[in-house]
Amino acid sequence: MKRKHWLISLGTAVLALCTAAPAPAQPPPHPHYVRAILQLRLMRAYLNRQTPSEQLDNEQVAAMSEIDSAMGEIFDASIEDGHDPHWVPSIEGHLRRGDRFRRARDAGAVAFNEVNQVEDNGFANGLKRRALVHIERANRMVDHLIHQTGGM
Repeated sequence: MKRKHWLISLGTAVLALCTAAPAPAQPPPHPHYVRAILQLRLMRAYLNRQTPSEQLDNEQVAAMSEIDSAMGEIFDASIEDGHDPHWVPSIEGHLRRGDRFRRARDAGAVAFNEVNQVEDNGFANGLKRRALVHIERANRMVDHLIHQTGGM
């Protein structure tokens, strides 16, 4: 009888442990940062896309470096969107150089606005400010590239 009572007690304890409230899940990634990373990847893809007769110029390379730095700051803020950091979105292949630069600038503007949201984490605020500086530098470089191609 004692053994049966002991088994019932053990079963009740195991059941109680199994039905206990689960540990709180990690908060989802900051949605503005996730969207900013996606836009920065798109911006970079537009800058990196070229026809066989084109070569990347120094300003394109510098703008992509600023984009990479901005994404690094966002990743350092412990924001992970679940994608491979080297994933490249597909873009329209028929766009002319100037059109690609304009699309890149549009993506850069969206990324800037997404990152420039209210942040309640003091540590992340510093990373956010640095990311915004990199995005703004990249945007200025792309503005210059657009101007060079004859349209702003």
